[in-house]
Amino acid sequence: MVMLLRQSRDQQAALVLSPLPAHLERVLAMTGVRAALRVAASVEEAIQAVQASSPRRTGMPQAPGEARAG
Repeated sequence: MVMLLRQSRDQQAALVLSPLPAHLERVLAMTGVRAALRVAASVEEAIQAVQASSPRRTGMPQAPGEARAG
């Protein structure tokens, strides 16, 4: 988990987890890692959070079903 967080920061990419089981949430909170992670209540919310935080880049692959503007 920490390695993924570091990689996402190195690549300036968003990392949003969803959903987190209660036992994993507790472990991450006890270890202090939870404070560094973004967690969404649902997969849909996680996708929206990633899309909102990621600038559109020319040539980037599209998600399936995503329409390209313009």
